[in-house]
Amino acid sequence: MLILKPERTPTIKFKYKNLIQTLTTFRNILLQNTTDPPANSRLAFEQLKKALTDGSDLLFLMWEARDAPSPLVSAALVFRKASEAKGSVISIQASEDVQPLIEYVLDRIEEFNAAMAGLEQKIDEMKQITRELQEETLKILATKASAQSMKDRGKTEKKQMSLSNFKVEEKVGDNNHVND
Repeated sequence: MLILKPERTPTIKFKYKNLIQTLTTFRNILLQNTTDPPANSRLAFEQLKKALTDGSDLLFLMWEARDAPSPLVSAALVFRKASEAKGSVISIQASEDVQPLIEYVLDRIEEFNAAMAGLEQKIDEMKQITRELQEETLKILATKASAQSMKDRGKTEKKQMSLSNFKVEEKVGDNNHVND
């Protein structure tokens, strides 16, 4: 990306650094031993969502670099396409020093396209993992809510059973006596 779009170097490096930092934070959160695993899982899940967003931002930059490279790189790409198609190319005298540079740039472009395809696949995998984590989290929360509901019902039943333990008043003459 830095070769295809050198004018966007600061932005590319910033987005890449954000993605790596978010993924590192996600990993560190998952590896932590805590007393509150559900809270830890929610925090890790939020980091995973942020990583997905950061990855998408980086992917958009990749697409931009691929679709609209710098003018010099764009010219090299046009020459490459023409040479592959065995079509007529305007003959330009290039010094022997420039030829290896053009070949290097073209090789790097091929590597970039392969890396971009790999990243697109990884983002799809991350989306699938996010979906699975959401489903598992919902199942866990539903189970906990059900257990809490049953626990609350048990407490209510115990309270209702203890109503029979209330004291009963009987009138005997003018004095009120309490029987247990």
